[in-house]
Order: sequence, then structure tokens, then C-alpha cells
Amino acid sequence: MGYNKKKNLEQNIQSIEIAFELSRQNRQPTQEQRSILEKYSGFGGLSCILKPCDKPEDIDGWLATEKDLFEDTVRLYELIRKYSDSDDMYKSYVSSLKESKLTAFFTPAHVIKVLTESFHKNDILFHDILDPSAGTGAFFNGFEKNKENIVCFEKDYITAKILRLLHPEAEINSSGFETIEKYNNNYFDLVTSNIPFGNFKVYDQAFAESKDSIQKKSCNKIHNYFFIKAIDIVREGGIIAFITSRGLMNTPENRIIRERLMETCNLVSVIRLPNDLFIDIANTKAGSDLIILQKNTAKNIKSPDEEAFIETRILPNGCPVNNYLMDFSRVIYTKFEVTTDQYGQPGINFYYEKSKEDLAFELSAMLHVDYQKRLNKELYNKYLHENKKVSEENEEDDEMASDTAISLYDLFGITPEERTQLEMKQKTNLSKSEENPGILISSLEDPFDILRTSKKICQYKGNFEEYYTEGTIVQFKGQTGFLSIKKERKKDEVAECHMFNPIDVSVAQSARIKG
Repeated sequence: MGYNKKKNLEQNIQSIEIAFELSRQNRQPTQEQRSILEKYSGFGGLSCILKPCDKPEDIDGWLATEKDLFEDTVRLYELIRKYSDSDDMYKSYVSSLKESKLTAFFTPAHVIKVLTESFHKNDILFHDILDPSAGTGAFFNGFEKNKENIVCFEKDYITAKILRLLHPEAEINSSGFETIEKYNNNYFDLVTSNIPFGNFKVYDQAFAESKDSIQKKSCNKIHNYFFIKAIDIVREGGIIAFITSRGLMNTPENRIIRERLMETCNLVSVIRLPNDLFIDIANTKAGSDLIILQKNTAKNIKSPDEEAFIETRILPNGCPVNNYLMDFSRVIYTKFEVTTDQYGQPGINFYYEKSKEDLAFELSAMLHVDYQKRLNKELYNKYLHENKKVSEENEEDDEMASDTAISLYDLFGITPEERTQLEMKQKTNLSKSEENPGILISSLEDPFDILRTSKKICQYKGNFEEYYTEGTIVQFKGQTGFLSIKKERKKDEVAECHMFNPIDVSVAQSARIKG
């Protein structure tokens, strides 16, 4: 069939206009509008959006084969400007869209269908699913029959807007995977996506501050980062299923990344996909691999296949290849050619000339064999969330002492004159104090130096007044302490829990609270 640039550009523009209008009206799409939104295919195959089109004469610098896209490209940017409330918003939309051009290669539906059905057929049910690079949500469509909770990250603002309309039931984050919060660690049953690839660096604050050199190194290449980050996010026994570039497996420099994967996960399946898999939907012949892992941090030995996965070798034509691919038995193809890859480096390109149905059948058969051979169902089911109960730290009976809030100034006997001096100093040094009316520990200089934790932190179950905030001093169960907020996942939502942090205070200070 081939990729039709003009048709895809027109469909994308139509989808974007509907998304903007529905968002402005705060409405959900009709069935007809939904069918249009589902045709949005991103801009991975449309380099025209990177070319100048501000003035009519800009068309003179366009290739003859793309000049028929000029007017539509102009219309695209006019549309974005129409729905932008400011120049800054317009620039953000445009910048986000152009950046997505480098990585927005959507996955063919028949491949995703095989992947999702393969889990169903092998009785693997997912309750909590994360797609860290969601596009329009195609990767989790097939899981909707048994889903409880779906969380997505999509960095492109416009694509995220469409994603939100197509999947109002999901938690949509219009930001990069690197912004995921720590409370998501060790939570998801499945982390799955067609992840970005390339030598793009990622800034992850947690990894940047980590003492783990491999976490730091993974940030230099976005596809490596997604794998290493996924290890943190998926729960024990959970599944990582990524379509990624061949660079992860083939590049010798990525050995330490592969070694970390095999140290923390079981290798379930690796299947090399044909280069022309994305040609009809994204106009690219980039090579890709489907890699499926099962988190198992307690493992102490590696299988021969896992040892092979870590290592690479150089073929006579100079092409590096992963040792797991000792022959072409793990590749779906009908023909191959020894040539160069998309970066001009020595490589082997694989092509598939049969039907989509034939490709789906071969992929399904290979996955079934791999699951039967390597997927540890006992390990997977052992940590299913439905068998978990979120524990409440130090849960006791509900009897409690009086719950009185008190200012830290009162607690430590700071006079009104001293308060004024402190407040003036805080306004200078703590510009964020206006955002939080509660008095935090960090807001005072000396008083808290004498405090120490006396008992374990527990959930606060006392009376909660409207003016209570993080850092408020209260009494609870006969103790004095301050309130903090803990975030945790409970099934399909993020819950905020107020925690009581006990502190030691003097008799006089305690009397101030009770008084």
C-alpha cells in the first residue's frame, strides 16, 4: 500500500483541529470524531513540518516531491496558532511537535494485537499497565478487557491531547517518562511501548543524583534509559515488553546495559522484526526488536541464552550483532540484504514480503513457544496487586488524645518581636513560603535542632482541620509530632495520606500544645 504523505498530513490536521475544539469545549468526541482521531499517525514520516513555511516564497526551498505538502503545512501551523492563547503557548506546541518528528513512529495495529493476545492466551492478566511513550494509546488498546489501571506518558503536547480524548479512562501525563514520580516504583504489572530510540540524552533527576553508574550512563541514549528506568517501575515478577531499535542488542558499548537487564530480569523473548514493518504507517525502514523481560531481582544465575544476550560479535562485513542471534531463526523475514543501516553503518536489513496475517501468525507462534519455555507464571502471580493490601504503618485502634494544632513559634516560645525578625528573614531566604501557609521544619533555624524522632511514623487519624497543612504540629495518641504527606498508589488512583511524625519535646513545650 505504501505511505501517502499528503493523506497522512491531512488526516493529522483534521485530528488536531477536532482535538483542539473538543478540549476548548470540554467535550468528549462523538463516534464519528473518534474515528477521525484514531487515524492520527504522528509526524515521524513527515519531515515537511521541519521546513520553513512562514512566507509564500519559502516553497522555493522545498523539494519538488514535497511541494504539494506546503499549503497543508501552512494550514497546520495556522491551526495551532488559532488555538494557542499566547505566543509562548504556540511556541511550546510547535517545539513539542517538531521534537516528536524524530521519534514518533507508531506501531502497526496487527503487531500490537498479537502481543496483547499472546498474554491473554497464556493466562497472563494485567491489573496495572504503564505505557511510557504512549502516542495515541494503541499499545494498551488490546488490554482493555481486563484493565484496572492504565497510566501513560506522552511528551508531545498535541498527541497527548488526542490521547486524552481517545482514552478518558486512563491517567494521561503530557510529559516525558523521566518525570514519573518515585512512588510508582515497583508497582506496575506491565510496562510496554514502542519506545523512542536514538542518541538523545535524557535528564532524570533521580538518575542524575544516583550513585549507580549504569543508571547515569543510560541517560546518554534514550532507548537504554527506558529499559533501565522500567526496571525500577515494574514490580517483581512483572513484565517489560518494548519494541526498540536494534542498537540496544547490537551495539558493543551497550554491553553494561544488557548485563544489568540480565542481572535483574529473566529473558522471556527476543524477536527481530523486519525493516519494512513501519513503512506503511511511519515511512521508515528502521530495524527493530521486540524484547520481553520479566523482573526477577532475586536471580543469582543466568541462563546460556541470557549470557549470550549480553555479548556481541562483529560479522565479516563489519556489522555488530548480538550473540543471542546466532542465526536468523529469531528473525521474521522472507529476504535479507547485507548493506548499511539508516545511519550508514554496516548492517543487515530484513524484509517481509508476505501478508500482515502471515507475519502475525509467525510472531504469535514464536511468542507462544517463548512463554511456555521462559515465562515464570508462579513468579508473576506471586506479586499480583489484587493479592496485595496496602499496609498502614503502625495501624492501631482509633482511640486518641486531643488533636490540637499549634504554631512552631508558640511551641518554642518565640516572642512576637522574634517572630517578626524571623518572618522578615524567611521572606528573603524562602520565596516559596507564600505558596504553603503551613510552617515547615526548614523554615526555622535553631529550634528543631534539639528534636529527634521518638517513635515510628504512622498514618494520622486524628481530627483534620481545614488549616492543617504539611509541617503542622499536632498531638496524636498522646504524642507530639508534625504532619507530612505521603503519596502512594491504591488500585487506579494516587492517594495522599497524612502521616504523623513523632518528635520529642520538653514538658514545657508539651504544655504549650495542650494549653
